[in-house]
Order: sequence, then structure tokens, then C-alpha cells
Amino acid sequence: MQNKFQIYGNIEENIIIPKKMKAVLMSQTGLENLKLGEVDIPQPNDNQLLVRVDACTICPSTMKLLSQGPEHTFVNGWDIEKYPITPGDEGSVTAVKVGKNLVKKYKVGERLCIQPAVDCPPINHRERYRNVEAMKKTAVGYTLGGHLSQYMLVQEEVLEANCLLKIPSQSMGYYEVSLSEPLSCVVSSQDHHVHLTFNAETGNRVPMKGLLKGGVTVIFGAGVMGRFHIESALSYSPRKIIVLDIREDRFQWIEKYITPRAKKKGIDLHCVVAGKDDTKNVIQKISGQNYGDDIIEASGSGIAQKEALKITGKGSVVNSFGGLKIEDAIIPVDMRKVHYDESIITGSSGGNWGDTVKTLNMINSGDLQVGTYIKLVGDLNNAVEFLNLVNQAKIDGKAIVYPHAKADKPLEVKDEWTREKEAEFLEKNLK
Repeated sequence: MQNKFQIYGNIEENIIIPKKMKAVLMSQTGLENLKLGEVDIPQPNDNQLLVRVDACTICPSTMKLLSQGPEHTFVNGWDIEKYPITPGDEGSVTAVKVGKNLVKKYKVGERLCIQPAVDCPPINHRERYRNVEAMKKTAVGYTLGGHLSQYMLVQEEVLEANCLLKIPSQSMGYYEVSLSEPLSCVVSSQDHHVHLTFNAETGNRVPMKGLLKGGVTVIFGAGVMGRFHIESALSYSPRKIIVLDIREDRFQWIEKYITPRAKKKGIDLHCVVAGKDDTKNVIQKISGQNYGDDIIEASGSGIAQKEALKITGKGSVVNSFGGLKIEDAIIPVDMRKVHYDESIITGSSGGNWGDTVKTLNMINSGDLQVGTYIKLVGDLNNAVEFLNLVNQAKIDGKAIVYPHAKADKPLEVKDEWTREKEAEFLEKNLK
């Protein structure tokens, strides 16, 4: 006999879908105005799907949406009071109703992942945008319904941009699929790195994509995204990874969960308190060279970005990953140093569907281990509370919401969230 969790996972064609659902609704700007409400479940047309949302991890970028509202690039004048937005760009979903023109590609019960950065202009509701002709992109969790709901409509824009993705294994944890989105931003970012090697026989420079194998990688910031960068960097096998942060308490987590895997790969991982010593001297002592081959600024600090530009050497790549506030965005660059170092300055603000596919495969194979990042677990009733914690920087990890669960209170994860713990939580709390 199947238990609740097994029944939940085994969806059949004749599944009964309710008429109403719970969803987080944004009808005004400001986190204080975000509400959990009950709305009609949308019905897909022949070219759309209805999916059940199984999990949604809380993304800090939602705060920008909440503060900007209709002025946000992806909202572009949309009247949120008249047509409320459901946020949530990170999630895991299951198909529950498939439009007749899509039945050869997708099936009911199939677990899927959505890349929220949709490289397709608006197809639906074009009249709701301020300047629709200028829009080249749309986004899930903005004007395309987000994951902070029990069900969501997968519209033509998502399908046109190839952003509805099959996952490598139907046995992946819901949390693993959901965390593929923030990690795909990191995978994309490191894919922007290019190193030129000289072929002595042909005299040609050969471009090599990614972090330099056998090189020195320096990462500014040991927050969640900085730690994701360490995870991803392991796959490139640099000889040294040096992590700098002003918060020494974050280093214990790195030493517990990432350092052992780095050692197995023959990678020397060092955590250093930023600002105590000259960064160049620190790198020299650890690596024997006074520069980083790959320098990633993942803290969103203008001071750190200035420092990153000082520690370049021959052929270095500096990556501006952490976004800066407008008032901090202009920083000095020594272009003579760029000139003589022959270095590259790049940036990355997100991934595409190809990055998500790569990330899902890396998570499924165990190359990326994501369960240690989950710190809080709850249901839709906790979504606004979790966003408040993220906004106040009171959670050093990821919070996850299971929309079809109803827990008595949020669960604090002491060690690691696993597929088994997820199944146990859902077995107890599915309603």
C-alpha cells in the first residue's frame, strides 16, 4: 500500500484538480504588502501546461521586484493592483494537465524544471505592458506566474524559449531541482571565463573556456552564492581556491562540507578573513604567485570589486558576479594594469536553459551537493516570513517552501537536507 508521499508523486491522467489554490500575491510594492491568498486555478489552452508546484526556494532577487513593482524591467508597467503577480523564480514542478498540442512532448505526472529567465518577448497580455515592442525577455515569477503557489500555468513564452526542462532523473529531490536555478547562475558565470593558451607548434592562441585548470581561483564572498561558486569551481580542478570574507563564522561551514571534497580532488582550499592582511601577500603566501588566475567577486561589495581588480596578473579573468547598488556601481579601473596583464574583465547576471540543464546533471551526478544549503523548511504560510528573513540577512543559507504541505511551524535544518528527509517531511505534512 502506498503512503501519502508515494501517492503524491504518482500522478495519473485522471487526476482531480481543485478549482481554487493558495498563492502568494503581490498587488502593491513593498514586502509588507505581500499576501497569501486564494485564487482560481488557471486553465491551460492547447499550447500550455498546468503544473503542480512541488517546491520553491526563496530567492533574494524577489526583493528587487517587491521594491520596484511595475518599474522593474520584467514588469514594465504591468498593473499589479489589477493583475497581481505571484513571485518565485526557483522551483520544482510536475505536469498535471497538458495542452493537446503538447501531448507528444510532455505527459501528465512528468516532473519538470523551469528556467525563469525567458528569452522571449511577451506573447500573452501584450496590452498590459508599458512598452511591449521594446521587450526582448519575460520572466517566471514576474509577469509569468511564479512558484510561490500551488499550481502555475506554463505559457507559450516559456515553451518558445525552451525553458520548460526535463530533469535527468525522476527520483531527484524536489529541493535539488529547485536549487538548480541559483546554481545555474554560478555555472553560467564561470562559463564566461576564457583563458588563452599558446600553442608552440602552430603559434596560435587557443581559447579555453572556464576556470583555469591548475590555476589559482580567488573568490570574494562566502555567502550562499560564494559557496555555490566554490562548489562549481571544484569541477575545473584549480590547484588553489582562496576564499575571502569578513565573516569568519562562515568558514566552519566551508571546512565541514566542501574542504573534504576539495582534498579528494587534490585542490588546496583556503579561507581567509578579508581586510586583515594585504590580499596580494595572502595569495603569494598560499600559492607562490601574487595574483589570481580567476577572480570572482560574489559579495556584491564595491570595496571587494576594487580589491579584485588589484590582484590580477598575466591573463587573469575578473568576474563581477555580485551586483552593486547604483550608488556604488562606478569604481576606478587601472587600465594600464589591464593592458599589461592582458587580463579580462567580465560579468554575469544569470543563466540560460543550457546552464540549467548542465546544473541539473551535475546535481544528479553528485558533483554539486546542494542539501547542505537548506536551512529552513516550511509551507506557503511561511513564504512571507522567509522573505523577511532573507531581506534582513537573518538566514545564511536557503529557505524552501513546499506549497502542498501544511506544517505546524517552520523546520530548522541542523545539518543537511536530503531526499529521505524531504520525503519524511512531506509524508507528515502533505494535506
